[in-house]
Amino acid sequence: MSTPHTSHTSPSGHHVRSSRRFSTSELHSQDPEVVSRARATYQGVEDLLITCVKDAQRQGDLDPDADPQELGRLLLAVLQGIEFLAKTNMDGSALLQIGRTALDQLPRPRLDSTHRHP
Repeated sequence: MSTPHTSHTSPSGHHVRSSRRFSTSELHSQDPEVVSRARATYQGVEDLLITCVKDAQRQGDLDPDADPQELGRLLLAVLQGIEFLAKTNMDGSALLQIGRTALDQLPRPRLDSTHRHP
């Protein structure tokens, strides 16, 4: 696929020409087959993340009352955000920090429910 070129005028009045690759969301209107395959792939990743969340809940690492689907989708969004930022050449240490911070925000078991589930 060739890289399309776009041009626009920046807020400062300069003419800007850029080349970029299409993201999945941009291909939506162009190729429904691509969107269908991407959605199936994302669904597979989401399902794996949900399984990981459930495993962590059973092992006592995450709050057993948290919704596994919500957390799985959150993790998918974080992963996609990190992937996007990596494509902008963001520093690897910053990307790692984002991932660690996201994981640190996951709900941990309450003090009264720290027992491990079988």
